[in-house]
Amino acid sequence: MLTVTRQTAEEKKVVEEILKQFGKEALKYAVVMFTHGDQLANGRTIHQFVDENVHLKRLVQKCGGRLHVIDNKYWNNPIAGQGDETRNAKEIQEAVEHN
Repeated sequence: MLTVTRQTAEEKKVVEEILKQFGKEALKYAVVMFTHGDQLANGRTIHQFVDENVHLKRLVQKCGGRLHVIDNKYWNNPIAGQGDETRNAKEIQEAVEHN
């Protein structure tokens, strides 16, 4: 999980470690998850945020374009949160079925 507010060196190291331990094959089953979607600036979408960062853009591409953002503000409110956990599970299942 990554945050939409900033990308830290630690987050980059985690991705590198996953690749080191599991290889590029792991990305076939990965979904890039972002937290704090409610903090995206000026009505930007998660896709705009990713497109502005070459490292994130490459990571999402390597993961087959699979990404999801969690809106922390509404996570505990099933109506406003629009079922984040259901969408997350569906995206993961689709990645497994595709590969």
